[in-house]
Amino acid sequence: PTTPPPASPATTTSIAATAVVLAPGSSGDSRGLRELAAGAPAWLRCALDGRLLADLVRSPAGNLFERSTLQRYLGTHGVCPVTGVPLRLEDCLRALDVRRELVVWARRNCARGKSGVSGVGP
Repeated sequence: PTTPPPASPATTTSIAATAVVLAPGSSGDSRGLRELAAGAPAWLRCALDGRLLADLVRSPAGNLFERSTLQRYLGTHGVCPVTGVPLRLEDCLRALDVRRELVVWARRNCARGKSGVSGVGP
């Protein structure tokens, strides 16, 4: 397996922005963060636990997982939770394209919440 190239400064900034936007306690309104996460579309959720992705990886089959959740799962099962095919975390690459889309979605929906616009979605 190949390792992904080092993150560019722009990617690093986006990753940091995601962490700030999605980190518990990063806003005075944790209920707002829970509501934001609850309104996330399926394609921004972990295929294993359904939670909003933050540190995401893509399996060779194309499924998106939260890295730490997949790591725990693979530690006891050793197979992809979706396909059942043997899988190692090293086989899953960081999905920076989806990460960028996640940052855009989170920023847009945080801004909607702050402006008082109801509903969450693209």
